[in-house]
Amino acid sequence: MVVYLFTFSKRTNSLSAPAPSTGREVDVNLKSPCTMLEPRLEVTFDPTAYNYCYIPDWDRYYYLTEHAYELGIWEVRGSVDVLASWASYIRSTSAQVIFSSSDYNLDLIDNRIPAAGPVIRNVTNVPFAGALAGGLLGFLVYNFHPAKVFMGDTGSLFLGGAVWILPVSGRQVRRLPIS
Repeated sequence: MVVYLFTFSKRTNSLSAPAPSTGREVDVNLKSPCTMLEPRLEVTFDPTAYNYCYIPDWDRYYYLTEHAYELGIWEVRGSVDVLASWASYIRSTSAQVIFSSSDYNLDLIDNRIPAAGPVIRNVTNVPFAGALAGGLLGFLVYNFHPAKVFMGDTGSLFLGGAVWILPVSGRQVRRLPIS
């Protein structure tokens, strides 16, 4: 198998790679076991001056990570340089990120889910939220030291459910960490 060896300094997270014609062309044997991500190459000369290689049969670039010498044969281990190997595909891709499941803006319309009509914000829960807040403020007045009124199981279950259902019903899911 033909391999091109290079002495190449490369910046981290860079798409740059040397042209194969600038490297030293050598014949190598693959040592078993090896993979396309981490090949093990056998050569008959001292490869320690080289830190990078290109394997045209696989169309991939590799960092040379380890060198070992035994019985007149050098073994060189490589680790794939993903960015350089796929640089032409990365450069030719034009894409936009239109949706992120981690933190998204609910005011943007998601075209993946068809709407039956115009999108209208849900405001039907505003009176309920106002009544809930007013009731809690009235309850708070009687709960200062010394407390005269204590909330029971039913009240706390209702309050927990309300704190959970208000953001979900209003599609304000990212404001839900309270519950």
